[in-house]
Amino acid sequence: MKIENLKNFNFRDKRIGLKRNHCSAINNDGEIIFFESSEINSYFKGFLYNLYLRSSCHNCSVKPHKSGSDITIGDYWGIENILPEFYDENGVSLVMINSEKGRTIFNLLNKNERETTYAEALAVNPYIEKSAVPHKNRALFFKIFIMAP
Repeated sequence: MKIENLKNFNFRDKRIGLKRNHCSAINNDGEIIFFESSEINSYFKGFLYNLYLRSSCHNCSVKPHKSGSDITIGDYWGIENILPEFYDENGVSLVMINSEKGRTIFNLLNKNERETTYAEALAVNPYIEKSAVPHKNRALFFKIFIMAP
């Protein structure tokens, strides 16, 4: 695959649903030239297991709720357990309104929405408040493959 022929690389291709993670690459002619499951793709597996997250992810300075943002947006993992009728296999966004300005902006949007409580969202998305745990082999990974701590 030549990089100059690459039109699009999708790290989370939803072609067969969000729960079945795949990476894909499309060339300038619109052909899929790469489509691989996270179960066999080494890079994707390392990502999903937090093997090479940035060190700032392990001690996130904006959690919980210290970013100062008006709106926080992320994936609503576990929505199928809270609102099964609203679940979509291609994903549902979690939008948290953090200020009146955020609420004003949110109210201007054209959206399909359901409201849940913060406690419900937190129960299935604990990383709203806590940082990612470093993989036990993270230091070894960087030592071997990057040659830097």
